[in-house]
Amino acid sequence: MAATNIIAKITIDTHVVKYEWKGDGTKENPIIIDNDEVLPQNIVFRTEDLHIQLKNIDIGIIVFERCQNIILEDSILSIVKLKSCNNIILRDNLIKDIKILFSEDLIIENNRFYSFSNIRIFTILMFIFASISGVVFFLSYIELLYFLRELTFPVLILCAVLFFLDIKEKRNNILISKRFRNNEFIKLERGTVSSKKKEKRKNIS
Repeated sequence: MAATNIIAKITIDTHVVKYEWKGDGTKENPIIIDNDEVLPQNIVFRTEDLHIQLKNIDIGIIVFERCQNIILEDSILSIVKLKSCNNIILRDNLIKDIKILFSEDLIIENNRFYSFSNIRIFTILMFIFASISGVVFFLSYIELLYFLRELTFPVLILCAVLFFLDIKEKRNNILISKRFRNNEFIKLERGTVSSKKKEKRKNIS
C-alpha cells in the first residue's frame, strides 16, 4: 500500500515503521526515503523541522510546505514546489518545473531543468515592458501626448530582444536568477527522461 498523499510531522513515525525508513529525523540521523515504490505520484510534506533526505525518487509532483532541513537528490520529478520553507537542498535531480514561494536558505545545484517557468527573470521583465508598452500606446491617443506613440516601438523592440536572448539555444545565463546558475538547462527531447531513468536503475543495481 502506498503512503498517504500528505506526510506531516505528527504522522511520519507511522510511515517510518511501516515502510522501514531509516532515521529518526534528527540532524545526526535524518530520515532517509529512497524507495519511491511506496510514494504516490503526488505528495505533500509538512514535516516542519525534521531532517529528511529523499533520493532516487521518481514521481510526478512533490510539495514541501513549511519544511526545514530537507535534502532532495538524484531524483526525477515533474514539479517541485517549495512553500514557506528554509534550509532546503536540491541537487543532482532532473526537474521539469520548480515553484518557490516565501522560501529562503535554499541550495539548488547540479540539477537538470527542462523548463524555465518561474526560473528566468525575463518572464517578469517581459510582462513589465509589455504592460508599459500597452499603456504608452493607449496614452498616445490623447491629443497632448501623441509623441508617446514613438516610444512604443523601442519598448516593443526591447521585449523582442529579451525574448531572443532567452530562447537562443537556451544556453545563456544573462537573465537567470543567481539561485539557478549552478544548474544545467536542457531541451526536453524524446528519451531525455527515459535515459535518466535507465541510468538511475543501473546505478541502483
